[in-house]
Amino acid sequence: MPSVPGGRTKARPAVRKVSIATVKAMFPEKNSQKNVDRYFPIVLRELEKAGLATPELVLYALAIIRAESAGFQPIEEATSSLNTPWIPTFPDPRFGSVLTDLDGRIMPTGSRRDEPFGKYERMPGLKNDQPGDGERYRGRGFVQLTGKYNYQRFGDKLQLNLVGHPELANVPENAAQLLAAFIADKRPHIEAAVGKFDFKAARKAVNGGSHGLEAFTQAFLTGYALVFGEWPDCAFGKARSPDRRFPPNLA
Repeated sequence: MPSVPGGRTKARPAVRKVSIATVKAMFPEKNSQKNVDRYFPIVLRELEKAGLATPELVLYALAIIRAESAGFQPIEEATSSLNTPWIPTFPDPRFGSVLTDLDGRIMPTGSRRDEPFGKYERMPGLKNDQPGDGERYRGRGFVQLTGKYNYQRFGDKLQLNLVGHPELANVPENAAQLLAAFIADKRPHIEAAVGKFDFKAARKAVNGGSHGLEAFTQAFLTGYALVFGEWPDCAFGKARSPDRRFPPNLA
C-alpha cells in the first residue's frame, strides 16, 4: 500500500472504469475528441470480447493508439524518413547537390530518395517478397499493422483476407480486432512490463522499438492517474511527492 507522512498506510483509491472522459484526457488534441466518441466504444468492445478489459490493458491499448495514431482513428501510414530514407548513390560530392529528406532535414550530397516504403522491402522479418510489397503492406489501423508476414498471420487469426485486400486493416471494426489480437499475442510480456511500469519494454512488445515512446508514456500515466486516483511512483522519479493523489479538479 502507498505510504503517507508519518509511516502510516492508506488504502488504495477505488478503481474507476476507463470512461470516455478519461480517454479524452489521454487524447487532448482537439481533432481527437469526436473520434474518441466514435471509435472508443468499438475498441473497448473488441478488448472485452478478447478478455483484455482489465483497466491496465485498456489503458495500454489506448496508449498504443496514442503513439501510433494521435487522432484516435485508424490511419494509413504516410511516407517519412522512417520508411523511405535517403540512400547514398555517388560518394563523389561533385555529382551531388543539396537535398533534404522527407522531414526537411538536409542530407549529404550524393544521396537519392528510396522507393516509397523501400525500407520495409529490406527487412527480412516482414516477408515482403515482391516489388512494391513495402508500400502495399504499409502500416494501417490503430496498431499500424506492417509487413506481408503480419497481414497474413493476423488475417488468418481474424479470418480476413488482408494479404489480398490490405485496405481492410483500416476498417474501424477490423482495426480494433487487430489491436486486440496484437495485445493478446503478447499479453504475458505486456502485463509484466506494465506491472513494473517499464514503458520501453511495454512499447516494444507491440511496436518492436521505442518509436512514439514519449506519447505512449504520457497517455498511459494520464489514464492511470484518472482511473486509479493516484500517480504511480515512477511518475515522480527520485523526487516523489508525499501525496500521490491525482489533482481533484482533473479527476
